[in-house]
Amino acid sequence: METNPVTTELYKRGHELVDKFDYFVCGVTGAVFSYGIQHYSPRKIAFDFYSLEPLSLLLLALSFYFGFLRIAQSSLVANINHKWADAHDKAEQCARILADPASHEKLTGQLVDLDWIKQERLRARFKNGRCQS
Repeated sequence: METNPVTTELYKRGHELVDKFDYFVCGVTGAVFSYGIQHYSPRKIAFDFYSLEPLSLLLLALSFYFGFLRIAQSSLVANINHKWADAHDKAEQCARILADPASHEKLTGQLVDLDWIKQERLRARFKNGRCQS
């Protein structure tokens, strides 16, 4: 049995959007960190504005590191979710076939769009003897 194309397409689109955002945030953090590290000059520790600079650079480095960890874990979770959705679709199709063995011919796995729905409604109206819209 093949994977439902709708499930696969939804997985791909959602995963791409999340990845793009995560990459953007991680890239901006890395750029700000590298810019800050280039212009950093060590000073004596004092209670002024310049004493916050090493702390901010440390926090940016940690943010960059945890951003990469988030990207790796979200990729892993998305992969597990895709496998689960695929198994769920296949189990659902098997249950339908077991309930009605003749119904396996109806399961095509094609994508449904508005034009297809309109055509099916027209066919149903003509089949029922109603030709009004």
